[in-house]
Amino acid sequence: MKLNAILFAVFVLFMSLFSCQETGDDHGSSNSHEQETDQVKPKVIVITNYQLNTDLSKIKWTRALDQKSMKRTMKIFGADVDVEMDAVTLNMNGDVDPINGKLVVIDGLYDHADVKFDMNTFKFAAEKGKGLFDVKSYPISPLVFLSFEEKDLGKYLAKCELTIQDHTEKIEFPVSVILKRKDISVKGSFEFNTLSFPLRSPDQEAEINKDVILVQFDLNYLQKD
Repeated sequence: MKLNAILFAVFVLFMSLFSCQETGDDHGSSNSHEQETDQVKPKVIVITNYQLNTDLSKIKWTRALDQKSMKRTMKIFGADVDVEMDAVTLNMNGDVDPINGKLVVIDGLYDHADVKFDMNTFKFAAEKGKGLFDVKSYPISPLVFLSFEEKDLGKYLAKCELTIQDHTEKIEFPVSVILKRKDISVKGSFEFNTLSFPLRSPDQEAEINKDVILVQFDLNYLQKD
């Protein structure tokens, strides 16, 4: 009788241990499956595209030209005559027409943007028998916003590239960005030195003290459906 009781107790203990081991294994397997599921879960990236509204965008330019005095050989009544021209200081201004552009927002952050200028609308006075820009070969110049570095609420440092006649210069300047319900306004200004671009021959460049163009803009980007 005692032997039967002892055998029964050993059997119960053995079954109890076996049951606990199975439960533990199942629990571990469940945790491992949950961890694997968490690891393969893809990250959702939200990208919102905006298109430049050319009707509501405004761009203005102001030019300051300081040209040295120079000598020119000109034909007068069939003869070559040396003519000395006085120094010229010229200030001009006007409007620029944007052609198109875009702005991309990724996970709520302004990522990059661009705007393309119609160079025919930089209506400069003729210089040396022709305009400053070769608008026949290069009618469009893009300004590309590479990044927006936030400095304060709605205030950013824009790092950009300006390309004129296949030559690109890096520039940076402050902008304000205003987010509305369906559109974004980007306001700011920048200036560039025309001597930094291949617009003149070396001899012509030597005749210029300064030729700087200030561009002021208020760009309106509308969210695409």
